[in-house]
Parts: sequence; C-alpha cells; structure tokens
Amino acid sequence: MKESLKKIVIVLLIFEARLVLWRYKPRIVGITGSVGKTSTKDAIAAVLSSRYIVRKSQKSFNSELGVPLTVLGLDTAWGSAKGWILNLLKGLWCVVGPHNYPEWLVLEMGVDHPGDMERLSRWVKLDAAVVTRVGHMPVHVEFFPSTTGVLEEKGKILWALKPRGDAFLAYDDEGVRGLKEKTKSRVHTFGYDAEADVHADYQDTLFEGDVPTGITFKVLFDDKVAPIRIEGVLGRQFIYPVLAAVSVGMAQGLNIVEITDALEHYETPPGRMHLLKGIQNTTIIDDTYNASPIAVAEALRVLEQLKGRGRRIAVLGNMAELGAHSEEAHREAGKEAVPAVDVLITVGVFAHNIALAAREGGLSSVISFDTASLAGEHLVGMLRPNDIILIKGSQSIRLERAVERLMAEPDRKESLLVRQGKAWKER
Repeated sequence: MKESLKKIVIVLLIFEARLVLWRYKPRIVGITGSVGKTSTKDAIAAVLSSRYIVRKSQKSFNSELGVPLTVLGLDTAWGSAKGWILNLLKGLWCVVGPHNYPEWLVLEMGVDHPGDMERLSRWVKLDAAVVTRVGHMPVHVEFFPSTTGVLEEKGKILWALKPRGDAFLAYDDEGVRGLKEKTKSRVHTFGYDAEADVHADYQDTLFEGDVPTGITFKVLFDDKVAPIRIEGVLGRQFIYPVLAAVSVGMAQGLNIVEITDALEHYETPPGRMHLLKGIQNTTIIDDTYNASPIAVAEALRVLEQLKGRGRRIAVLGNMAELGAHSEEAHREAGKEAVPAVDVLITVGVFAHNIALAAREGGLSSVISFDTASLAGEHLVGMLRPNDIILIKGSQSIRLERAVERLMAEPDRKESLLVRQGKAWKER
C-alpha cells in the first residue's frame, strides 16, 4: 500500500473506530512496554473473559493502524487497495449496523517513533493502562534521541486514562515504577520484588526426566498465596504477564479462583519461550517472535539454569531497531551468553558482535552464519540427544526457519511457529 493511501486509510479507520467507541462504550485495557506486551495482552484477555465478552488485539496489532483495526474487529488487507476499501465499508457497518459488541477491549499500544503513544492517547481512552518492563536499552530506541525517550513516550499511555482509571506498573523496572509520579490515577504494581502489590515467588521448572515441560510459581498479594502452573513454556517472561493479569483482574472485582482457573487454560502465544520437541530427542526453546536486550538476557538466564540437563545451545540473531546502541547491546548479549551456553551460534551481521564478545569472554565453541536457514542446516548435523536449543532473534532475521528445520513435528508448523501466514511466506 502506497504511503499516501496508507495515511488516508488510517485517518478514516480512526474516525470509524472513534464512532464505534462512542456508540458502544466498551471498557478498555491498554498495554505498552518493551517486554512481553503480547503475552500480557493474552493473559489479561483470558482473565477478563472468565466474566465478560472480550476482544483482544490480533497477533501484535499495536500501531496507529493496528489499534483501530482491533476496535473495528478487522484484519489487515496488507498491500491490497481493494481489501482496504472493503475494510472501510465493514468499519462503516460496525458504526451503523446492529452488533453484539465486546464489553472489554484489550489493546496493545506500541511505540516505534516519538509521538506514537501521544497520538493514540488522544482518542483511545482507557479504564486500565498496563506498562510492562522497558529496560535501560529498549527495542525501538533507533528513532529516539536517547534510551529514556522510549520510556517517556510509552509512559504517555497514562495520559489516556479516564478519571477513575487504574495504572498497572512493572515494579521491578525502576523507570517504569517511577511513572507513578506522573499520574493521579490509582496505581497498582506487579513484579518479583516483595514490595510490589502483586508479586511472585517460589518459581520452579517442571521436568519429565531431564526434559523441561513448563513452570510453576506462587502469586502473593494481600497476605494471600495462589499457586500457578503453566505448561509448555519456560522463564519468568511468562510470570510477569500472569502477575499483570492477576492485578488487573482483582482491580475489576474478579476473585482469585476465577483468575487462577482462567490462567490454567491460558494459551501462550507461539515464538515466546515455547517448548517444542526437536529432532534426535532434543528440546527447542522457541523464542523467535522478536528480541530486545532485556529479553535476550532473560532467555539466556533460563538456559543457564538448565545446566547439567544436556548441552545448552543458543542460536542468537540480530536485535533490530537499536540504532547507535546496536554494537553495545550485541556485545553485552555475547558476555551474557558465556556462562549460559556450551555452544553459541549467531545469525546476521549485527550478531557478529555477540560472537566476538563471547569469544573474548572465553567461550570457545562459537559459530556465525548469515541466515537462519544456514544455521538450521548446520545444527541438524551437530545435534545430540538431550541437547537444549534456545533460538531467539528479531523478526527480520526470521529464525523460525531454523526452528522449522529442527522441530520433530514440522507438519504442525502452521500452528506452532510464528510468521506462518501467506504474507510472511512471500517475504
């Protein structure tokens, strides 16, 4: 779609979306941050769905185009002008026709450039605003004058809160915690720190023999304790979304039994620390959806904790949109890999700095490739039973192609892997 047409379509979709919000007056949760937005969105939607009719952002529809599409219940038409005209007609029907509109909308609200959140906050008015961790070197920093600029822009989600709205902040991130001073709304916090209103403790990894199968932990709040068990994923990356969902659910009057029951059946999204069976009796930790410095550090921490269960292999690709901070961030990832892995494979030009720093740190088994497919082919020939392979990189490096080559059930790739739609396959 040409840029001029795209701008016109966005203006018309936002106009229709505003009319829909005015007509149906749904309650809205907005979610931003640099880590775990989609997982947090899914967990919150699962909790609220236990009592209400809920619509959540599809996949990662979180831009000034994706948010109105979610409000209108539409899919993207990609590059089809005819498809966008049809979408606008469907949006008009949503405004004027009879509909059983959702009681809650759960929206991702992303930031790529300065002004993105400010524009969204002008027309999306929130009952709840959730800010996940941002970190000292967040993704999307490329277009900002400083790393703090990303936090400041994401923090503008608080501008969108209604007078009686609630803010939910990731307590463990000092910058996010500091946003409390920028709002008069009621603030709730979640995290690992015991000072957070809702926090986690007693985390453990579930195993069948030497094979990891999921995580278990306890949520603590108001002198109460609730056990949570999530199958098929690893890492505290999934604990944070659960904590946010518990916090939002309780603020909306749901009881802890409703909340924990909903989370037991919460389907985690693909490509986010998902456990898959690999060829030759190996285990894949598929974290190929995207990558930021803080998320890479978390993923490597998980791998480090699996020492003694088999060889730990990390396949780390480029981290995109870091601008002038790219070299520093990739070298830091290389340092973090040294204690966490037995074998390191890097993919992409930027990731050469991961390899360089890892070698300087004393890791001897380091190999670099230009593409995900080449990395996957190499791994096929070197895997041993019980190996555990973490695969993580930004969207542009397409590391799901390496996972496809290594997974034991490639016929299920459409449902298990990210970026399996027609538009992605043509890229």
